[in-house]
Amino acid sequence: MINIISAIAYAISTFAFCYGFTTFSFAFLNRPLDNKRFKYAFIFSLMNFSCFTVCGLLNLNLVMNWIIFIFIAFIQTFFILKAKLSAAYFLSLQASLCGLNANLFYRALVAIILNIPLNLIDNVEYKLIIIPAFLSFLTCFVISIYHSRDKKIKPLRHILQAPKHLNSLLFTMSILMAYLLLQTFFYMNDKNNISIKLLSFLSCIYISFGFLWSIKYAVRFSYLYYLDDQNITLRRILHDYKEQEENLKEANDYDALTSVLNRRAGDNAINNLIENNINFCLCIVDLDGLKYVNDNLGHQYGDIYLKSIANLLKNNCRNSKDVVFRYGGDEFVIIFVEMSTYDVYVRMQYIHNEVNKLNDNSEFPMNISYGISPDSELSISQRFEQADNCMYKMKAEHKKQNPNIVRN
Repeated sequence: MINIISAIAYAISTFAFCYGFTTFSFAFLNRPLDNKRFKYAFIFSLMNFSCFTVCGLLNLNLVMNWIIFIFIAFIQTFFILKAKLSAAYFLSLQASLCGLNANLFYRALVAIILNIPLNLIDNVEYKLIIIPAFLSFLTCFVISIYHSRDKKIKPLRHILQAPKHLNSLLFTMSILMAYLLLQTFFYMNDKNNISIKLLSFLSCIYISFGFLWSIKYAVRFSYLYYLDDQNITLRRILHDYKEQEENLKEANDYDALTSVLNRRAGDNAINNLIENNINFCLCIVDLDGLKYVNDNLGHQYGDIYLKSIANLLKNNCRNSKDVVFRYGGDEFVIIFVEMSTYDVYVRMQYIHNEVNKLNDNSEFPMNISYGISPDSELSISQRFEQADNCMYKMKAEHKKQNPNIVRN
């Protein structure tokens, strides 16, 4: 009768232990806690119950029992739950570490309470082996279910993202497991020595705290690693956003065809110069015969004309000082910042000559008309009008020279 009750109690506690182990494994691996865990828990409990039964029939000692359990737990997590190698090793090791530590703890406690040698716990005649096994499995079940909650398991998952800290934790756990396995040799002692029993009892408590602290610090450092990784990711995202913002700003400020500033950006540049009381000369440049080129050769040649003049103007202005922008249609504006009127006329004459040189290799005639408004006390609208009038005077002269090409 006692044997039947012991077998039932052992089977129940084994299932509880495997159910807790499965639930914790599912939570740790971030798998849905659905009905599959019941199926796996049943399979695992059947495998482990068979394993421990065979170990008992073969009269294997406690060390061999738990070494075999570590191997079986690893097989279960790696091949059945499809966990990664490091995660499978962690899960199998933590289950074995908790299970064996609890088993040894209750063995020592029973030996102290009943005042018997440690080796008598395994004596079949005493029927005591079921007590520490039953209590340890139920303890592991409670601990596993408690730590499977989202609040507890989420920080632990950070360990998977930090291989360095995970490997360090696995090394510490392996040392603790080796120490526990060595401690099982106390249970081969047939002397009723209270010192040995107390040493075993206190060692289990020490192992428990050592395991908890190693987990705690591994989680902390892994979380710092996670935050650092998140920080790098956020900085990369911010950098990408900044680049996109600069690209959008550039696209918003520049004329799509000629790649010089558009009118809005040019007006902003002029207003900025005025607000900061910076002297500048204003020059309006108009392309001669753009309509003629569009009408007779096609707009693709007209685009080439516009881009060629825009590049010439841009290349003959001072970088980061002068401003060139497309005013509209075939008109461009150049703002010569803090340049004397004489130097502006010299520069524009040079540009005009460079335009004439372009005609040598061009399929259509190119020329420009321009007007300059020197720095003065006039308002900006008056200065535009002044430069515009000068430009139209030059265009009228060009019209006399090429009446079929240049329009008024």
